[in-house]
Amino acid sequence: DDALCERFFVETYRRNADGSFTVRLPFRESPELLGASKASCIAKFLSLERRLLKTPHTQQLYAGLIEEYIRDEVISNIGTVSEVTDENSFFMPHHGVFRPDHPTTPLRIVFNASAPTSSAYSLNQLLFVGPKLHADIFEVLLHFRLFKYALTADVKRMFLQICVADEDRRYQRFLWRSDVDHPIDVYEINKVVFGVTCSPYLANRVVRCLAQDEKSRFPLASEVALRDVYVDDVTTSLDNEEQLIELYHQLTGMFSAGKFALSKWNSNSRRLMEQIPAESRLFPAVEFDTDSSSKVLGVQWIPQHDTFGCRVDEVDIPCTKRNILSVTARIFDPLGLVAPVTLMAKLLIKNLWLDGVDWDDQPSESIVESWESFKKSLPHLKKISVPRHIGITSGVHTHLVGFADSSSKAYGACVYVQVQIGESYVARLLCGKSRVAPSKTMSIPRLELCAAVLLAQLMHSVMESYSSRHKFSNITAFTDSRVVLHWIQSDPSRWKMFVSNRIVQIQEQISPSWWRHVPGEENPADVLSRGTTPEKLLEHPLWFPGPPWLSRGEEYWPGSTNVTPHNIPEVEVKVSSNVVISSTSNVLAPIVDRVSTFRKLLRATSYVFRACTKTNLRTPFVKSSELARAEDYWIRNVQAQYFSDEIDRLNKGNPITSNVRHLDPFLQDGILRVGGRLQNAKSLSFDEKHPILLPSKCRFVDLLIAQYHVDLLHAGAHLLLTNLRLRFWIPAAKTRIRACVHRCNVCYRASPKPKAPKMAPLPEFRVEESPRAFARTGVDYAGPVSITPYRQRGQRNLRKSYICLFICLAVKAVHLELVSDLSSECFLNAYKRFLSRRGPCSLMLSDGGTNFKGARRILSELDELIQSPRFQADIGSDLAARGVEWRMNVPSAPWMGGIWESNIKCMKHHLKRIVGNQILTYEELNTVLVQVEAIMNSRPLCVLSDEPSSPTALTPAHFLTLGPTLERLPAPDLTAEPMNRLNRYQLNDYIVQQ
Repeated sequence: DDALCERFFVETYRRNADGSFTVRLPFRESPELLGASKASCIAKFLSLERRLLKTPHTQQLYAGLIEEYIRDEVISNIGTVSEVTDENSFFMPHHGVFRPDHPTTPLRIVFNASAPTSSAYSLNQLLFVGPKLHADIFEVLLHFRLFKYALTADVKRMFLQICVADEDRRYQRFLWRSDVDHPIDVYEINKVVFGVTCSPYLANRVVRCLAQDEKSRFPLASEVALRDVYVDDVTTSLDNEEQLIELYHQLTGMFSAGKFALSKWNSNSRRLMEQIPAESRLFPAVEFDTDSSSKVLGVQWIPQHDTFGCRVDEVDIPCTKRNILSVTARIFDPLGLVAPVTLMAKLLIKNLWLDGVDWDDQPSESIVESWESFKKSLPHLKKISVPRHIGITSGVHTHLVGFADSSSKAYGACVYVQVQIGESYVARLLCGKSRVAPSKTMSIPRLELCAAVLLAQLMHSVMESYSSRHKFSNITAFTDSRVVLHWIQSDPSRWKMFVSNRIVQIQEQISPSWWRHVPGEENPADVLSRGTTPEKLLEHPLWFPGPPWLSRGEEYWPGSTNVTPHNIPEVEVKVSSNVVISSTSNVLAPIVDRVSTFRKLLRATSYVFRACTKTNLRTPFVKSSELARAEDYWIRNVQAQYFSDEIDRLNKGNPITSNVRHLDPFLQDGILRVGGRLQNAKSLSFDEKHPILLPSKCRFVDLLIAQYHVDLLHAGAHLLLTNLRLRFWIPAAKTRIRACVHRCNVCYRASPKPKAPKMAPLPEFRVEESPRAFARTGVDYAGPVSITPYRQRGQRNLRKSYICLFICLAVKAVHLELVSDLSSECFLNAYKRFLSRRGPCSLMLSDGGTNFKGARRILSELDELIQSPRFQADIGSDLAARGVEWRMNVPSAPWMGGIWESNIKCMKHHLKRIVGNQILTYEELNTVLVQVEAIMNSRPLCVLSDEPSSPTALTPAHFLTLGPTLERLPAPDLTAEPMNRLNRYQLNDYIVQQ
């Protein structure tokens, strides 16, 4: 999806003459799937309007922001709600997000593009989300700490500076009116808008395009835009003040070229701040004598002292799991500078989960006491001050140092940067992370190893982030576990899976030679594994400055790596044994387990063959010859896997001794086939006389049976077995087929199992000999079925039609006719068509009419037709002229028409699965009915035998065409094609293939 979205953007975006950008909405699915949305949007707008009227100040802010959007041409009025239709469009509900702590933008209007329409689809469901393009917040903050001079800015109303193409604005409509006495107006949003799922991607992608387009004019700004922009926040640092001022001018020029404006500028450089206009600064006055602070990506920064801080006010709320999580989330610390404090809250939360405390229940007394003590200490966090700049300047010698430690409760890692300035050394805490130990008890060495993995990942992230701007002179990682140190510096294959996998992770991230041992009392990560309060963290001798020797040369550092053998837990040593195996597996074997249908298996295999032979690479579809080759391959593969002994014996001329010997198998072109005694049956095809032998318990056979089941319109087990026997012989096939039909979700949903009553004896006309098919016939109606007289977009002129079923009472052959209404004239026309195709009949049976009373609400017209004197006169006179006896079943005896009722059920069985809720034209539905008729006339009339010498099963088709089945016109496989790309003729084939 990401690749498709990116390609769509590149092909559709454009740079306007004034330098701004216009983008298209990246639709993943056709927007025609959207249903009506105006009515629900009106209801939600009226609800919003009532809420706003209750708070006049909020309503004034809301109306003012809408007016500002109109002035800035962000939105356009396209008429009143009664004038604008919702055809091929989308109306978005909207609401306000109020942020009193944001003096410049106290209100932001957010639009809900996830609101469902009448078709259950929303705009967001049909759009690509797009790849993640914004920088990682952790990496941006690392770059912000890198050099001496820092700079922050905000892209003013970033989304609203990007135009949306005219043809896509119809999908960004909303409702508004400034006065309740006025009609509701419809507006279209001309810009990228909050609430649409692809908006963050489009905004970030436009900024990247701008940076690439303007790279030659603004090289410094382009680099920063590609690396240090998080959504709409620009956050970076530079080593030179002159370069910082140049960056300010380049950023202003580059973003202005794209019609973006930068605001809320802030820096620790007085020279720069004095050059920035007051209206563009975060604080209008340039004052470096006060402690005014700002937030950089959620982290408190005091430019006057160039330090980071953390502020959490004391709250007075009950101690519940919900409130503990809420307060903990307020400590936003992506760099982990106060990670030992947040660990205390994490441990409390873990205990809450272990105790099974509900969200709003009060926990145990011990947890309440611990939480109250922790909550009271949170205001002390404001006393913590960490230098933003880690001391790196151009040309200095730097050393990246990391520490890892664990306890039974948690484990953690922290990273420091040591900078050598002349003969002195300065160490600064760069970042830290902590993890709560798993609930499952683990040994301390394993937890220490997890801490080492965390440290390796953290140091690798730092090195990767700084790789383009600064290279560390040396890198060292410390652990106070000699066991872990020995593991890291050894071969991973020596140890058990848990240890081995983590050693591999560590060695992939940083070199094993960089690891050293540090005494536990000198390890600053120890506090990360136990947690502490803000007061104690302020006084901690190791956390912020690092160990004392970190402020001295490397020759004073601990460096022992000696580990004696008795220190290593023997339980972690892997006991291995060598086994020599011979692999004969096929490289294509995994495909059969990864596909869900037989056709997908054949297509996937065909594509593999194309790649191997480098043929037909440009052909957009799979040819029938390729599918036949793939099927032949899998038949040979399955037989070689399950009948290898039989094939080997036949090739050597030896008799078969396995349980398939009674089938008299033989090899024909390398394929194992069933022998039997039908060699002289010239009317049968070679496949019918000698079907291909397949195993019963095999994934390939299951896919084959399922495909036949779908091709036969979800037919039952007997019909399925009949058609399978025309090509394949599967031992115990009935059991496998029943299991396949039982697993079919479509059949399971459509065929509830009613309790079967005791069956009455069959009447005489059912069991007496009949001279030919349809000599004695039953007739019944089914319906109504909705059809459309013609196909045209937007037309829904539906009409009722009915299905007239004629069934032979002797051989169960059926004849289906589609009739346009329930008049006697339409029935007589259908009856004439039936006689013209099937020949005359001597007896006609039908229901008497009272059996329709239970369904009178739906079939009242049919009841009136049967009971009407005109129907009796018209039908009776016509039948009398043809010498046909018409009998009607007695009232209140529906079982007397069971033969046609069951066949109507069978017909509906197929129609429900292949047509569903689709509306077809008269010709399309008639075509489907004829295909269903052919399937019904191919059902076996008797129980099938397991003997290979048995003839083909007897079906009604034998009495009609002297053949076992009634074939339909071959059609290409369309199941993989999107329905909206098919024409009406292809849609008929697509419906039947579902």
